Amino acid sequence: MSSVFMQTLVGAMDTSPHATFTKFDPRFDAGMHTHTNDVSIVVVKGAYLYTDEAGEKRVGPGEYLFVPGGNTGAAATRPKAHLLRTRPREIRHLPAK
Repeated sequence: MSSVFMQTLVGAMDTSPHATFTKFDPRFDAGMHTHTNDVSIVVVKGAYLYTDEAGEKRVGPGEYLFVPGGNTGAAATRPKAHLLRTRPREIRHLPAK
């Protein structure tokens, strides 16, 4: 099973705006899900694959992805990925229905 390591850089994930440095194991797959608030992602290493109704986006090192809150999509990484993620508010990860 793939794992995720998150280190909060500023704020608190459950209660306030925050930024995290996130490491995903190789071939991490979060499946279809929805975040309650916006997510901004910068890939530091590896690749972040995001798929939604508009299609698949591959985001590589130094590239940026904005995912609006309420958008349903699938997220995966290839191979091992390191990301910087920021969120303007607390966030909840909801499995797709």
